[in-house]
Amino acid sequence: MVNRNRQIVKISDAHVHFWNVEKIKYPWLDNFPKINMNLGIEEYDEAIGDIQIENIVFVQCECEPNRYRDELHYINHIAQTDHRIQAIVSYFPLEYVQDDKELADLLREFPLIKGIRRLEEHPSSLYKNTNFIRQMDLLLKYDLSFDLCVTASQIPAAVGLVESKPEHRFVLDHFGKPNIKANEFKAWEKAIKRIAAHPQTYCKLSGLVTEADWQNWDVATLKPYFHTVLKYFGSDRLMFGSDWPVVTLATSYDKWYSAAIELCDGLDLHRIFYANTLNFYKIATHE
Repeated sequence: MVNRNRQIVKISDAHVHFWNVEKIKYPWLDNFPKINMNLGIEEYDEAIGDIQIENIVFVQCECEPNRYRDELHYINHIAQTDHRIQAIVSYFPLEYVQDDKELADLLREFPLIKGIRRLEEHPSSLYKNTNFIRQMDLLLKYDLSFDLCVTASQIPAAVGLVESKPEHRFVLDHFGKPNIKANEFKAWEKAIKRIAAHPQTYCKLSGLVTEADWQNWDVATLKPYFHTVLKYFGSDRLMFGSDWPVVTLATSYDKWYSAAIELCDGLDLHRIFYANTLNFYKIATHE
């Protein structure tokens, strides 16, 4: 089944990370030696094997905050020669700006930026920060999306942000990181229902296996979470992402892709694996 689907399904990978740890520091990688190494486009191509990827969305990787422009230069250099990279979701310090000059300059320098991602913070909530919320309106001005990245316990903050900015385009990364390993479900489901009530909010089919038992996960374990997201978001607001190379902490690219295909059996694969990503990130194609 996998080989057949590889031939008929175009793929836009909605969530990919690359990093060069020799040039830019990523403090969180100290906790994950398996992926604390240079991992770029060459390693990605080795990982995907014969899976054909049409488009790649690069998502900021939580480098040291003062180095985010260096990360942008790094990925922009790769994108100049590998045109699969059609979108960048960048870090940007919205909570510290007072006008649009810095963001406007950034977009002129890096036109592939289609959105901003910021992780929710603890114990002081970024998503409730007054200036952050105020400056979110800059994303509307420049037609940028926002990637919500939260743990399961932080989902209420994401819900609050979406409800305060219903006109914005949001996407929830990794299903909101439900604690699949501990089989935590009810509170997460309630939050998913609320956040999905906003029609401009999408959800990424990504990051699930790293929230499950890395050694013993299977598709059956993921199905209750998948069917919940499908119930509330529908297949037209769901997009496939690999979360490579973080996914390799629990499995291979190939096995996650195969699991995602199995989860989506009977659904519109073209939408989930290709078109929804292009539509959300406003990626132009020449078809």
